[in-house]
Amino acid sequence: MRANRLDALLFTGADFFSFVSNHEMTDLAWERPFLLVLPVTGSSVAILAEQGRHLFEMERTRGTLWVDDLIFYAETPQSRSDARPATEWRELVAETLTARGLARSCLGCDAATGPLTGALSVLPEIELANVNAALRPTRWVKHAEEVAVMSDLAELSAAVMPHYREELRPGRSVQQVDAAIAARLHAEAERRFAGANFSIVKATTVAGAASASPHGDGVSCGRKVEADSVAVSTVVTRLNGLVMEMARTWQIGRPGVRRHALHNCAVMAQEAAIDAALAGGPVSGIDRAARRVIEAAGFAPHLLHRSGHGIGIVQHDFPEDVPFNGRPLEAGELYAVEPGLYVPGVGGFRCADVVLVGERAQRLPAPPKDIASCTVI
Repeated sequence: MRANRLDALLFTGADFFSFVSNHEMTDLAWERPFLLVLPVTGSSVAILAEQGRHLFEMERTRGTLWVDDLIFYAETPQSRSDARPATEWRELVAETLTARGLARSCLGCDAATGPLTGALSVLPEIELANVNAALRPTRWVKHAEEVAVMSDLAELSAAVMPHYREELRPGRSVQQVDAAIAARLHAEAERRFAGANFSIVKATTVAGAASASPHGDGVSCGRKVEADSVAVSTVVTRLNGLVMEMARTWQIGRPGVRRHALHNCAVMAQEAAIDAALAGGPVSGIDRAARRVIEAAGFAPHLLHRSGHGIGIVQHDFPEDVPFNGRPLEAGELYAVEPGLYVPGVGGFRCADVVLVGERAQRLPAPPKDIASCTVI
């Protein structure tokens, strides 16, 4: 804030709100506007819909909430609390900023939403600057505690992911397979993380020719595991506000020469990309290393997406522009590395794991991905 000569920061986006407050914000800003005010000096304050009152109070009692003061507004005119109605959100924001001496100040925001700009129109002497680009680097490098949490999640996924080999039986419903894996994830999480905030963001398999699209063909309900095919399973979990991603490609039946080559190429490309995650090297080097392997194998036409992205409080965190980003990597950054090959009529070939940037790339726990370990017979 001092570098940008700001008196306070205003957060209106769910991701930055979660990052700053340690509360997983699930409200939609257009439905239930929310605002977190973080001044250079003095206490922070959040303005929130009253439906979240008890959750925020429980988090504050546990000592996990990083916001000093909470102000709630009511969603119904019949509210018996002293909360202002939602129809007065603009006035409530203006009064809160005025009460904290910010009515004639320079404020930075992560996103200038309609509700925010409407509220600030009541205070014409405020200068508002969108500083989203300047805020993004704060999410690159992870604290040791964050790395530890994500490593714990990686260990959980690494322990459960191999069970897909038992579940992916030809003729079985793909969605039932994923449900079985989700049940295992919950059971194992309850053993490891009892009392923590754990959830499954995704446990999804795209199977057969539909896996030639990274997210399937949009008609997955009722699809069966096919004999002599491929399947790509992705597990995304969240623990105490941090996310882990892992994916594996499964060969259903003995793969022929082409599927064997595609699988091995995807694995080797990922290994090269992980090895390129070195402090001081360019961010784009991660993607470049994977592409070199894929191009040398003659499979470049089957590339559809980047080879990795930042990961942290959300699955796709900053930086999102890995192939085009030439800045030097910093020790402590975490990347989901996942180059993929997608062949119409055949399927997809992708592994996703997370790597910690340092003098040497440190791979977070992961299960085997070689074709022998990922073949279901």
